[in-house]
Amino acid sequence: FTVFSRGADVRRFNYWMRFIKQVTFSEIFLNEQAIYYPTAQQAEFKKNNTGRFKKIDGKSSANAFMIKLGGFYIVEFSEMNNATYFYNQVPYASSKRKIHLRDLKSTYRAEFYLSHNGAWENSFDRKLKALGIFPD
Repeated sequence: FTVFSRGADVRRFNYWMRFIKQVTFSEIFLNEQAIYYPTAQQAEFKKNNTGRFKKIDGKSSANAFMIKLGGFYIVEFSEMNNATYFYNQVPYASSKRKIHLRDLKSTYRAEFYLSHNGAWENSFDRKLKALGIFPD
């Protein structure tokens, strides 16, 4: 997260790294700044991850990633004030290179979403355990 944003909430990244061995699919969503005006470190990351990222279209300073964990596609954002969204299927047309923010943050199409309040890691753990998903 910090490669693309100084204000990234590293707690979110660290939380999901606990499940990394179970991830069967991942995709990265980058904002306009990261796509068109990358730093040297960002350009290197993009080069090493060709084909694994798409552009977020819409007003957002946040970058995001999506992982498939168990039967869910989980969208997590780098910046605070963004919930985590759980979908039963990819929430956008896979062939698109630009994904609108509303497709990643759809409370209507998401199976559910979780907010990052207080000790949110504990509430996320409880919800995931209820779904049969446990850390590695």
